[in-house]
Amino acid sequence: MNRHIIYLILLLFFVTLYIKYRYDSYTETFVQQNNAVCFIIRSLNDITLEFAEECAQYSDVYIIVDDNDQKINTKNSKVKILQINNDECKKNNYIRSTWRFKEDVTGWDKAFYYFCENNNYDNVWFVEDDVFVPTADTFVKIDQKYGKVDFLCKLFNYVFPKSTHPNNEWKQKIFDSHKYMKHTNIHWTWICAMRCSKKLLSDIKEVKNKNKQLFFHEILVPTIVKNNKLTHKKIPELQNIIYRRTYKSEDIIKNDTFLYHPIKNYTEQKRLRKLIKEKSK
Repeated sequence: MNRHIIYLILLLFFVTLYIKYRYDSYTETFVQQNNAVCFIIRSLNDITLEFAEECAQYSDVYIIVDDNDQKINTKNSKVKILQINNDECKKNNYIRSTWRFKEDVTGWDKAFYYFCENNNYDNVWFVEDDVFVPTADTFVKIDQKYGKVDFLCKLFNYVFPKSTHPNNEWKQKIFDSHKYMKHTNIHWTWICAMRCSKKLLSDIKEVKNKNKQLFFHEILVPTIVKNNKLTHKKIPELQNIIYRRTYKSEDIIKNDTFLYHPIKNYTEQKRLRKLIKEKSK
């Protein structure tokens, strides 16, 4: 056979392999997923509900309302409003996922309870109400960009082993975490906004079953991810999920694919979203 023909056949073979590799990579990233968004809030307000309704055009949207005494009437809403009795969480051992509050049961316990027991989505976004989300399709855009990943987050920090952390309050929590988590390496991250996969939620439930309780969620979730070797990405869209910062409006409008924490004023959140919409026209 002519040498040039052999070279041509080999070239076509390698081109075919490359095209297949690129196609497989594309489909892995952009595969259609059944995802949900869960907002966690103390009491429901009109601005949060209005924005959640907009988000519901793109995904199933839930709002966990921690205040069970609030009377809510949203029968025609596209958003699923959940008020879960504290005793129900206690009975099922979904307790103590936070430690900055005196209560054993908070909105986070209720969110974990609902989605760990009703683990029907490929991924669930958990978002506190003081996280600013710029547009209704923000979550869908991030989902399409990163595809199949067990955990989308801001960062991963390795926490000092045992009781060597310089802060006494954290030192105790890290010490306790070894008892509950049964892991050598303890990790921490901000999770005011995060995305958890079906597998990660299943693993959270397993830890709850073993210990008859949850544990501080900022340690619980990343430690499970790292020690169970789940996939994770630290994404720029969540880089502003931090403890405290005062943001400039112009910076938020300029970087309108990012989420921001904390912005506690709902009216300000609405104003910023309006400005972002006007910019895109």
